Amino acid sequence: MLKKPISAADNLWNTAKPIIRAAFPYTIPVLAGYGCLGFTYGVLMSASGFSPSGDDPIGFRLRFLYVIKTVISTNNTVIP
Repeated sequence: MLKKPISAADNLWNTAKPIIRAAFPYTIPVLAGYGCLGFTYGVLMSASGFSPSGDDPIGFRLRFLYVIKTVISTNNTVIP
């Protein structure tokens, strides 16, 4: 019976698997720390009056693109 040849992806996964298993427990405190920081930042921004969903119907990106399109199409500069 012939053995199936090991592909490069299988070889890479077999090499990386023990490394990932060894490193994962050390990443949990880091992820928890970033989660706490993000939650705290969101609470402080909400207390300052900012909404996480964005209350405007158009959104910042669309407004930004509209301004850029207007500036380009009218050949105006941003700085007078």
